[in-house]
Amino acid sequence: MASVVMLRGTASPRTVFNVSGVHTVTSAYAVETGDTIWSDDLSNMSQWHLENQKDTIMQAEANGVLIMNVTFSPQYEPQAVNLYRAVNISLDANPVFSITVKVSAGIHYGMRLSGVDENNQALSAWSESSKFQHRQGLGIDENLTLNAITETYLANGFVPLVGSRITTIRFYLEAPIGQSGQFSLALSRVSVARTNLTPFDANKQVSGNIHGIVLSLNVPPSLQSGNQQFFDTFIGFYVSGNPHGTYLVYYLQNLSVLARSYGYTPRTTFSYNLAFLSPSLALGFPTFIVFPNSTSIVLDAQGAGLTAFRLDDVSIRFLQQSATTSTLSLADPTLLLVYYIGFLFVVPTAIVILLSRVVGREPVKSND
Repeated sequence: MASVVMLRGTASPRTVFNVSGVHTVTSAYAVETGDTIWSDDLSNMSQWHLENQKDTIMQAEANGVLIMNVTFSPQYEPQAVNLYRAVNISLDANPVFSITVKVSAGIHYGMRLSGVDENNQALSAWSESSKFQHRQGLGIDENLTLNAITETYLANGFVPLVGSRITTIRFYLEAPIGQSGQFSLALSRVSVARTNLTPFDANKQVSGNIHGIVLSLNVPPSLQSGNQQFFDTFIGFYVSGNPHGTYLVYYLQNLSVLARSYGYTPRTTFSYNLAFLSPSLALGFPTFIVFPNSTSIVLDAQGAGLTAFRLDDVSIRFLQQSATTSTLSLADPTLLLVYYIGFLFVVPTAIVILLSRVVGREPVKSND
């Protein structure tokens, strides 16, 4: 005999809302690098400035490649040296910095931008958590691409307004406590280009040297209210690109990353891919910002660009928020007390009585 105790509970059903189809996309843009708006030929050292701490020896020369040599002496505190120059680059152009740098293995380095806002007040365009800070030198040339708008947003929590500009570019080497020796930083390219947006029909192929795709979405406001919860997204598309790079797909509401895909590697041939975007993967941020006040799907190529893209389909799912979801109602404490007494006293007592009756009915063997 088995006894089963059932606990009462409530479970509210949840409704799934689906927004799908190419018609969900109101506009599509390919993100590409535009004209160069500033560059340094790295042949005039007088435009650069050095900044070091005591007991640190440093020298630099510029002859098509700017080389900074540093000697850190043994110290009981961290050490750093800086190499910087003045610039005047408008953030209105959504500028992208392209840097080729070679740093000695075993030392850390970084790159920082700073400037002024539309009111000529100081504006930081770097943050400690940025991937451009405290990097490990590799002893080989590295090609870095930095979007100034994105770095400014990540540093301050807002997109800079029209009239803001970058006024200083800075590189540094840093040594932790106890590290000493000779190290170098060599710059062979420093240039800035504007970001171009090329509009295209989402269900038709777009080709070029593409760094990203932005798909603006028409999601009903009722599905973005407090009564709905974003669930997941599937997006099917054809894509080709450099197989040495990767790309991520983001779902953004304004500038909040609600979901992200896994990383994908493009093929050289124009191939189909179905990307799954989940809130559990909503980490990081795209390398560029285009439309900060919209709901969009952003495909962000990293390391190497894409060569072609065409949208096939998109499906976005929302769940209706339930007012209460519980497996056990706690509204009546008396009910919990009854359950407790039942488990602690009634069930064991019932088992003892049952066993005593079974033993009492055991037949008595005859002595005949």
